Amino acid sequence: MSIRTTLTTSEAGLGSLVAFDVLYVIGLISLGTILLTALFSKRVHRQSTWFMVIISWVLNSASNMLLIGHQKAPLINLNPGLCLTQAVLIDSTPVFCAFCAAVFAMEVYTTILFALRFSSSVPRGYIITMIGIPWLAFAGTIAITANNGLTHQNVIEKYPSGFFCWNAVPNDWRKYLIGGGVAIGILAAIIIEALIIITLRKKWSAIAETASIRRDKPYITVDSIVRMIVFSVGIVVALGLTFIQYLTLPTLNEDTALGLIQASLPCFAALVFGSQKDVLDAWKSVAKRYFGKRPSASTEPVEMWPIRPDEASERGEGGDNIDANSVTPIYAI
Repeated sequence: MSIRTTLTTSEAGLGSLVAFDVLYVIGLISLGTILLTALFSKRVHRQSTWFMVIISWVLNSASNMLLIGHQKAPLINLNPGLCLTQAVLIDSTPVFCAFCAAVFAMEVYTTILFALRFSSSVPRGYIITMIGIPWLAFAGTIAITANNGLTHQNVIEKYPSGFFCWNAVPNDWRKYLIGGGVAIGILAAIIIEALIIITLRKKWSAIAETASIRRDKPYITVDSIVRMIVFSVGIVVALGLTFIQYLTLPTLNEDTALGLIQASLPCFAALVFGSQKDVLDAWKSVAKRYFGKRPSASTEPVEMWPIRPDEASERGEGGDNIDANSVTPIYAI
């Protein structure tokens, strides 16, 4: 397989390349640590679509790191398979991230609706469907971009900044299709979050009732909603810039700035997701286990990443609209 041998005459400086790589490395390590914490700590409980969001940005970080150490090399010297793989992932992961953000917001919204209207948890079939949508979009985008890259092998080249390889077909319908997928995911997330805010304003008294009944695990908290909205703002900014890249070919300076802004998003996500109290408590527990004083026989053992057990719901008297013991909590993000 061959790739285009022409090389953009200007590339980002070494400092920009290092900053780009360092941001993605930090984001990957941070998000990976948070993901493992949620998987193995009994202190941390999260929705299934929360895991999808983390996984999507882990994949995004990894795909942008494939050329580390080779970003200043002439294109003709790069491994064609590696360059094609990165080009496919660069096109596919933004769609995956956008759809994961949308279904994450959707799970929060449907949890609120089912709690208010039926005093029950969201049916399992709904959750499975929501989980499947981003993966189907991701697989479809990979199939389209991989087929295009294999069919038009001479259009895989380095982006003007040299940050990564990409599919440089100008005015190609596939680019508009992918950009449209990103836009659909972003718009869906924004609309659903607006519906969440409207619902919370109208039904806050009923929702707040569960917080007083289930002080240990209220089914929704203000902190959860604030964090979801803050993170979504970052997604809108970064994925919006990605959408712009599919419509135009920026200049070198514009491309470098766009790349660095996008590279900072995984770090931003790690800050939002990793600053939650239960995550910090889990890390403190492990640090105490390995670096603190050994607990005496009379003290409670310190957590060492046990698999979380099934927990019985705390009994209490429900509010007028919500049976606090029959709904699944929306755990803090």
